[in-house]
Amino acid sequence: MLIDIHVHSCHWRHEKIRRRNGTHYPTPQTLIEMMDAHGIDKALCMGVVSPAYRYTLVPPEEVLAICAEFPDRLIPTCNVDPRWLDHAATSDFHGLLEAYKEMGCRSIGEYLPNIPLDDPLNLNLFRQVEEVGLPLTFHLAHKMGGTYGCIELFGLPRLERVLEMFPKLVFLAHSQVFWSHIGTDVNETNWASYPKGPVTPGRVVE
Repeated sequence: MLIDIHVHSCHWRHEKIRRRNGTHYPTPQTLIEMMDAHGIDKALCMGVVSPAYRYTLVPPEEVLAICAEFPDRLIPTCNVDPRWLDHAATSDFHGLLEAYKEMGCRSIGEYLPNIPLDDPLNLNLFRQVEEVGLPLTFHLAHKMGGTYGCIELFGLPRLERVLEMFPKLVFLAHSQVFWSHIGTDVNETNWASYPKGPVTPGRVVE
């Protein structure tokens, strides 16, 4: 069985609601057709709730509804933003996370608030996600604004700190900032782009 752990979908949006490059998320039916064409049996369907750089929002309730249309093919995730509730590093997300887990969500993602990865708001949520027992797919960014994802620094010092703080939280990494650090040829001019060529294990492996 081939399972894709990172897909997006949403119900129909107006034709003018598109990304800046003209693309848009596939509808559930189109997503299934794409999966069939590539031999994918199941997929983890992710929503989007953080406003940074996204063209539309896809809340957990919509993801659950989409996955209910194709329960044998699509696996629901929930997504949250650490600024929800009280916009504070003391906000209690336990009830929210537990409710989505009980409704069938198997993961958190795609997590992409455009604030530092080790911001107190993120740390507060990560602690509770770890306690509830859900994995989390995160997207890293190299700057604030003009992009999306949790802000990291060259060399991934914030990621190292977060991993040390939450050893039982399963993180699924995503984005060029992470991938570029897999090898040793990463530098401050190419760390926000796709890596190329053979890989010599580098910072990520470390």
